[in-house]
Amino acid sequence: MFSTRNCSRREFLVERLDLSADIQSSRIGRFILDALLAAGGHPWTVIRVERRKAYMESLENASVRHDIRDFPRFSSEEIAASAKLE
Repeated sequence: MFSTRNCSRREFLVERLDLSADIQSSRIGRFILDALLAAGGHPWTVIRVERRKAYMESLENASVRHDIRDFPRFSSEEIAASAKLE
């Protein structure tokens, strides 16, 4: 099971970079996030196309409203879904 307690702050910091830069940096931000998760024993995570809007909303809540609760929840769901793909 994925622990949001251990990764949520790191994820927030990496994804904060994701929002504030261009497309290429966005890809680098996602790669860094996945590398951190993989280093913790979690699967590489795929943000499903149909969940992209929820992903962007969770990042916006964290960045604009300083409310990071949605992002770890969203990440946990996507990590669980990615684990099922393996």
